[in-house]
Amino acid sequence: MKLLPRSLHGKILLGYIVLGALFVLLVFAALEQVRLLLSRVDDEHHVTRMHDVVREARRLEKNYLLFRKPSELKSAVGKAEEALTLIARDRALMQRAAPGFSLEDLEQSLRDWRDLLDDRLQRRIRPTDPISPLEERMTEVGKQAFEESERLSDQAREAMRRALSGQESQLY
Repeated sequence: MKLLPRSLHGKILLGYIVLGALFVLLVFAALEQVRLLLSRVDDEHHVTRMHDVVREARRLEKNYLLFRKPSELKSAVGKAEEALTLIARDRALMQRAAPGFSLEDLEQSLRDWRDLLDDRLQRRIRPTDPISPLEERMTEVGKQAFEESERLSDQAREAMRRALSGQESQLY
């Protein structure tokens, strides 16, 4: 049983076929790497979206404290609820984007903050009333929730950076 052709033409043809097969294999490997990177970008996008919602809720909370408009506080409660919904819906994607991050702690902070915002909304105040201890606690917990969502976003961004640099070294 012969593995190599006898003629020079056959050997050259076999060489081209092997090189072509290796090239096709390399192309498919590169396409798979791109697919994995796109998946990571999508995961990181979900984390960024949730962080943006928390940031918007914080802005609304601060507007409320400055201008004392209940509509701002109501919108902040809605945004905090939206952030919790995003975490519940995209939990697996967020954990894949930032492995090792405790989403439970972030969820608990967001729930506590949402409850404080809602509690403040239920109490009637006048624009001239001073900032109450409830509002101070609301601000503290809101800051904590924001910092945790920011840490999640930073970890997801760092994981993305590591994935990109790993792909770059694999391509070399």
